[in-house]
Amino acid sequence: MSLFDWLLVGHLMGDFMLQTDKMALHKLRNGHWLLWHVAVYMVAMTLILSVYAWTQPVPLGLVALAWLFILITHIFLDRRHFVLWWMERMGVSPDQLWLRIVVDQVFHLLSLAIVAQVLDWASCRAGSL
Repeated sequence: MSLFDWLLVGHLMGDFMLQTDKMALHKLRNGHWLLWHVAVYMVAMTLILSVYAWTQPVPLGLVALAWLFILITHIFLDRRHFVLWWMERMGVSPDQLWLRIVVDQVFHLLSLAIVAQVLDWASCRAGSL
């Protein structure tokens, strides 16, 4: 499996399997629940990035930056302001909950694709030196 595949599995676990009803319900209005959700989510990401850093010739500083990027983008997207702004700009009604979830997930996956691409590129460069 590729790094993106593993990040996707970690994302699905952290954003769906490990997110409690209370986290999902209260994270938009209560920073405590948002941070609790993100902390649980980041456990999965930390495990995946740790294994990747252990098995690939990639600078640890870059892996740490990737971890930080995932953390920040997850908090940013889960606050929903950007998702609602995007939907409004695209002329899509934010009243459609299912579509809000899809747009949110697309942005999460895009951020993970960027991480996977950068780390894979760095690993290939480091391996060819």
